[in-house]
Amino acid sequence: MDSVRPEPSVVYLMEEWYWDLYSVGYGFLDSASREQQASILRRNRKMGKLPPVFPNGWFAIAESSEVKHGSVIYKSALGENFAVFRSKNGVCHVLDAYCPHVGANMAVGGRVFDDCLECPFHGWRFSGTTGKCVSLPFMDKSINGSNEIPENGSDIGHFNIVHGASLLAGNDLRYSERDWLKFFRHTWSAEWNGPLDTCNSHIAHATAEHKIIFFGTFSLFTTQIEIFQYGPGYVTFSVETSLGTVLMLQTVTPVEPLLQKIVHRIYSHPILFIYAPLILKAECIMVERDIMIWNHKKYLDNPLLLKTDKTIAKFRRWYSQFYSDNSPLLADINAMKW
Repeated sequence: MDSVRPEPSVVYLMEEWYWDLYSVGYGFLDSASREQQASILRRNRKMGKLPPVFPNGWFAIAESSEVKHGSVIYKSALGENFAVFRSKNGVCHVLDAYCPHVGANMAVGGRVFDDCLECPFHGWRFSGTTGKCVSLPFMDKSINGSNEIPENGSDIGHFNIVHGASLLAGNDLRYSERDWLKFFRHTWSAEWNGPLDTCNSHIAHATAEHKIIFFGTFSLFTTQIEIFQYGPGYVTFSVETSLGTVLMLQTVTPVEPLLQKIVHRIYSHPILFIYAPLILKAECIMVERDIMIWNHKKYLDNPLLLKTDKTIAKFRRWYSQFYSDNSPLLADINAMKW
């Protein structure tokens, strides 16, 4: 028999080189704050009359090996942010990272379905080939309604997308919601009713109903929730359960621009000493799911809203009363730092 001669193997050698600041002309700077001083020098340098900062053409956004089948990664280049994902059949696509609905970052928490990318906030799906929205989740037309923390309560549309998965799935639904966790889900219906009256225009009222559905059929553990929002930073939740009432208080305090501190406090009758902490733990997990989206989304002044999102616009009009002509803008605060 003739022996089979193996094909010679091919070895690709890949090296990565990095240059320190000495190598690129910044060695004269004080070593203790070299990076900061280099940044200042770049901003203050006289650049002359430059051509457009980005030419038109093809550019490398990501290495193919970075984008696994059925996964999405976040990339920044050319002054933009991109969601790069690979469909199940191996084709790579690049979309703007931010959903045009209300600005969620689809590269962080988004999920791949066929050749589409699904927004983690409201479940809108976008074709990787055309970039067009090809699917919207079912929304209950009976619901009266569909920055970010106060507005979240008026955004009814995200409840069953973000908060429908089992608590056991944790806060990152891309990796933690397995098939065995889908035997029960949370379902929500809610109404954001707006200000109480003209004399108490700073107080907004909302109601919600929460159920746990087992195997898509059996409904257990129904709770009724009444919510009052006192201005931009204080919210009360009265949770009516079959075991009694639990009161939860939420404070939201701006620490600095784009950084806020959230505190939850819970009160109940001593007989609920086991149940009440479970409610608090559940609230923490649900808020962590929101935080994952808030930390990466883009604020859209004119979001692409549906008829079922009308309470978002209504909320923004209500919330605008808490700003004045003297309220500082982000640009003003950044300028003050220098």
